[in-house]
Amino acid sequence: MDGVIDSFVRAVAPPKGSKMVSSVRPWIVFAFCVPMVALTRATDALEVRATAMLLLNIWVRLLWPTGYYPATASQRGVHASPVTARLIAFIAEFGLYEVWAVWAGVDFWGPATYLWLMVGVGEVVSTVALFVQSEFLFLIEDTIWFIHTTYMAALSYPPRWPQLLFFGGFSLAMFAVHLPRRFKLLLSRGRSASKGKQGDSIFSVNPLFTGKGLAKIRVGANAVEFAEKAWVVPMLLGQPILVTFCYWEIHSRL
Repeated sequence: MDGVIDSFVRAVAPPKGSKMVSSVRPWIVFAFCVPMVALTRATDALEVRATAMLLLNIWVRLLWPTGYYPATASQRGVHASPVTARLIAFIAEFGLYEVWAVWAGVDFWGPATYLWLMVGVGEVVSTVALFVQSEFLFLIEDTIWFIHTTYMAALSYPPRWPQLLFFGGFSLAMFAVHLPRRFKLLLSRGRSASKGKQGDSIFSVNPLFTGKGLAKIRVGANAVEFAEKAWVVPMLLGQPILVTFCYWEIHSRL
């Protein structure tokens, strides 16, 4: 599976020798997003908000790649900062998960599911993890998203089959592919140990904009590691495809 993902990420990347810093060629990003925009109902506040923020999130994070840990940016400037990317994602992902809830036919904001609370905790943990530079907190965040997708699969039963298959499959992929990668990095302290920048404890933190080393955002066209892109690129290109399908099925019920 890792080999398939890595091959896909390389296939959509700008050609070798290109001066572009983007993770994906712009025309490919455009092509993936057009169907989502086309199916967005201008009269539906959630769809307009979700589509607008997802477009901003997808374009910013794919055209100017960033990494959360260690904090890295492909260019200098506010537009290419991982802090900017995280703040945009904070809002965009709320819209995405609310669309998922509507698609699954469950309440997002009310006390019936408390999905809003789970998503809010995940977003806050991710944001704090970036600012204090804690890979352990990022692992907690990823675990929260695994629990969230598993919970969504449970909420889709009695079966709404498309929802159950998607959320169940995504949960399985998180458990079998993504989380083991994160656990491996954490327990071996691969990135921190190899660069000699972190302390001995896996619970070490080094807040941004203070001190030295990881506390400063690294900037460079090749600063963002391929392993980061191997997770971010498929996720961000997959979002407009899934949201398009969500919109289509939601509209078919009206």
